[in-house]
Amino acid sequence: MDTKWMRAVRDWNKLYFQAFLCLALLALFLSFAFYCNPGSWLVESTRPHQELLPDSLELLLVLADYLELSPTLPADAIVIIIYAWLILRIRKSNRGYTLNGNNGFKYLHEHAYWEYLAAYYVLGVEKCKLIRVPIPMQFKVILQSPFTQYSYTEGTHDREEEPNSNISIFYKGKLGPEDYEMNLVLSDTYRIDLQKQLPKAVAVRKTLYISRSSEDKTRVHSRKFVESVLNEVRKLPESVDELHIFATMNPWNTYEIVNEVFKTGGRDSIGRLYVYYQSSKGERCFNESEQIDLK
Repeated sequence: MDTKWMRAVRDWNKLYFQAFLCLALLALFLSFAFYCNPGSWLVESTRPHQELLPDSLELLLVLADYLELSPTLPADAIVIIIYAWLILRIRKSNRGYTLNGNNGFKYLHEHAYWEYLAAYYVLGVEKCKLIRVPIPMQFKVILQSPFTQYSYTEGTHDREEEPNSNISIFYKGKLGPEDYEMNLVLSDTYRIDLQKQLPKAVAVRKTLYISRSSEDKTRVHSRKFVESVLNEVRKLPESVDELHIFATMNPWNTYEIVNEVFKTGGRDSIGRLYVYYQSSKGERCFNESEQIDLK
């Protein structure tokens, strides 16, 4: 059965194995500290995967033999040293690794935000690819994660001129001083139906709808669209503190909108975003959201 968890493991198989090895060594250390030496079970469990971490596996094999010859050594101290060495070795090997760069993986890269943080802070991954990452997680990773490099242009055409591109902007309802939250609908790749696809709980709020349409159906990096979003959000009343965002955009446009519109360091009135996931089934309705605090 092909579950979401199984797909996640196949997607980040190298990182999942590294994380498992780190947790297994931590468990080994705790067993040394509180119980007795459990033997070389960890070494045997890593033997089938030695092509991933060959140096680490060889060191563990040597250590297992050494501990059998010298049982009086402080095993817990040795395990701590090996654990620290292994973490540093893993982090060094991941410096050139691109998260979500598994080109053979054909599904969405569906991972929790804490996994992205663990990939950076624990495993040392510095590069992140945004292609086929759900838009809410794109927002969160760009706004709140410390990756040093993002990849987002693959599969999207860059065009300086857009003679056949039209930007439509309209408001549903008139904003007043009592409106501290509203909907922001950004439609580029696919048209969003406000009546059918938005949750009923948010449909009653005032809505700003910005859409891009073109005779050319290819995925295009559109500065016209990005600048329209920037201008309209900047014109919102200062009373608006929360935005509920429903978006269908390519990663290139998403990256620029997030950086230019929302990554302001708290210099505007927007304090919180709720970015909604879109279902891939039926009418492709939007459902749960990622909460992102900007201040």
